[in-house]
Amino acid sequence: PTKFPQICVEFLDPNMTCHIQPLDQGIIQCFKAHYCRLFYERTLARDIAGQTDLYKINQEIMGLANKAWKTVGDTTVANC
Repeated sequence: PTKFPQICVEFLDPNMTCHIQPLDQGIIQCFKAHYCRLFYERTLARDIAGQTDLYKINQEIMGLANKAWKTVGDTTVANC
């Protein structure tokens, strides 16, 4: 006897997003492209500054992700 009989939980195989929500892939691809560009710009700046651990991941990375998401435009989301 479940508490909410009107709710049915389905467990899906891993990596099903591309099959279930194919239009999301455009948004994800756009976000990844912006994030990678920002990450490589950061890496280059660290190299120029003479830092040794170029790929160090810290809280600054979350800022890059936030900035990349803000760069994904409304038009991209609407078209996808």
